[in-house]
Amino acid sequence: MKTVLVIEDEKELRESIVEMLTFEGYRVTAAPDGVEGIMKARELVPDLILCDILMPRMNGYEVLGELKKDLTTAMVPFIFLTALSDQNKIRQGMNTGADDYIVKPFLRKELLEAIESRLEKSALYKGYADQNLEKLRRNIISFLPHELVTPLNSIISFGEIIKDHASVLSASELSEMGDFIFQSGKRFYDLIQKYLLYIRFAVNKQSGKQEEVCTNPRTVILETANQIAESCQRQDDLSIDVSDFPLDISEEELQIIVRELTDNAFKFSIPGAKVSITGSPANGSYEIMVSDHGRGIPKETFRQVGAFMQFDREKYEQQGIGLGLFLVRQIAELNQGGIEIQSEPEQGTQVIARIPMTAKH
Repeated sequence: MKTVLVIEDEKELRESIVEMLTFEGYRVTAAPDGVEGIMKARELVPDLILCDILMPRMNGYEVLGELKKDLTTAMVPFIFLTALSDQNKIRQGMNTGADDYIVKPFLRKELLEAIESRLEKSALYKGYADQNLEKLRRNIISFLPHELVTPLNSIISFGEIIKDHASVLSASELSEMGDFIFQSGKRFYDLIQKYLLYIRFAVNKQSGKQEEVCTNPRTVILETANQIAESCQRQDDLSIDVSDFPLDISEEELQIIVRELTDNAFKFSIPGAKVSITGSPANGSYEIMVSDHGRGIPKETFRQVGAFMQFDREKYEQQGIGLGLFLVRQIAELNQGGIEIQSEPEQGTQVIARIPMTAKH
């Protein structure tokens, strides 16, 4: 049985709605004003809220604003009841986050249809959210333990060999094992750092300070991309053509964007295939485009870029925990920018990251 909260100061109308919805099989709770309505909404967390706009003590806009601040009530479908015919007032209600509005006086059929429609949409959203949550859970279970344990096993194994047999190992053998330990430690460190970035950017929604500006993006892009190319032993495959414009993004965040996009381009293309990076003003923003000639990404896949998601992992062995593109998108959007992905299977991929330039540009 679905629960509906009715917040309405007019007693006769409030009681009429309660009686009507109770007859239709809803569990109904009512409040005579916005203050009591907020208390009941937080206590009951109803499936839907019907709320008048003009009420004493707290109007409907204020009620909606308070409920949107609370995670437990922010997603509850909210329908305004209003006697206002002014379109601007109705638009104001929708802009503040209401799902629908009904103009008083209304017919029984209008009210029931609006409620049923919003409850159906809410159920669809919940089902989609649950599906994505389950996919995220499966991906974490599949990828994270393997990616963390693999480098640790290398560190422990080679460390144990050196500990037990150091006296009989040659200098070249020790050097080779030391290099394995170093690379595994670096891989482990990078995984932890990427996960911490996920917490910072995606979970806590924290970006760099607003006053931070990257004054030399060309240098940042060149140095970061070349470091990745060197680590992949593909310096000859990299082509860079970027211009300098101060950007409204921190240097650290720009490094993350370039590092993740460049690393993906090398990861999804074979040695000898060119990877190009361009950066220049376009359409009011600074566009960084990273292109490769690799295996590409199916359209139905890259439209659903998410955390802990890897492309075709079941077909191709690959390192990482599937956070790269997700972090790039989060950082770009938190800085009032965005990303665009264009890809064709077996032909390659282009990822464009758009970043705002400073006001003087």
